[in-house]
Amino acid sequence: MLRKTLFFFLTSFFLFCSLNFIEAMEEVSTDLTHEISHLFQRELDGRKLKLRLIKSSLVDIYATFHRDSSPMIVIKSGLFSYPEMSEDLLLGLLCHELGHHLGGNPKKKRVKDGRDSWASAEGQADFFSTAKCLRRYFWDKKNDDFNEKTVHHPEVLHFCEKIKNSFFLDFHQCLKVGSIAREMALFYQRLQRKYLMREEISLFKYKATASPKIILDYPSGQCRLETLFAGIALCQSPWDHWGDTVLDCRIDLSDDNLQEKHSFFSGERPNCWYLDK
Repeated sequence: MLRKTLFFFLTSFFLFCSLNFIEAMEEVSTDLTHEISHLFQRELDGRKLKLRLIKSSLVDIYATFHRDSSPMIVIKSGLFSYPEMSEDLLLGLLCHELGHHLGGNPKKKRVKDGRDSWASAEGQADFFSTAKCLRRYFWDKKNDDFNEKTVHHPEVLHFCEKIKNSFFLDFHQCLKVGSIAREMALFYQRLQRKYLMREEISLFKYKATASPKIILDYPSGQCRLETLFAGIALCQSPWDHWGDTVLDCRIDLSDDNLQEKHSFFSGERPNCWYLDK
């Protein structure tokens, strides 16, 4: 009897905590969507980015349009049950979905006729999320806004050390965006069933295989990791249009030849999914 009572108490307690967390993340989602919409009001042509929350056990977030033609992001509440879900990761995922609306070419293809759809390819949305959205979000954040006691992944630290002298954001901002990018890559890797969860991804240990054609659907977890960090390294202001001049930011990688091994330092979309025509 005591065991059943204890089990009931613990189950009720965890359910209560889970529901509170979901409610809190729903509020955070609304606030973040409003902030992002304001930051990209120029690109949205005066329209507001809308958010729709759906009660569902499915872990899902996607871009679509509202019936009034406003760009919209839909979140199914199962997303908040993801074990490593946080406000930072949620921000990154929202930036990715905005990238489907504003990321530009290459675009996904329509199933009906094979023509370009309205949505940017997955790789392009990844690139947009770090090159434009996250960097713009943290653009005017000061060092005081970042917790310097946070323990960052060694690869993120190494990456930011390499590009800190040629980067638009300061070192602490790079660490913040880089940490979010890594969590995004891990999230997408675990979500994509065709790539096994035991597949390890790493900025420096591995390199994604070059693709013979542009991948408009979902690249591998390693490829997405490299794409996200290429967006961070892009030497262009996050307030500029894609077609604006990319500055010459010289990164000294001569000591360990990282430029040759890892092209994402150049800020170019990696050839594991993108090819210049």
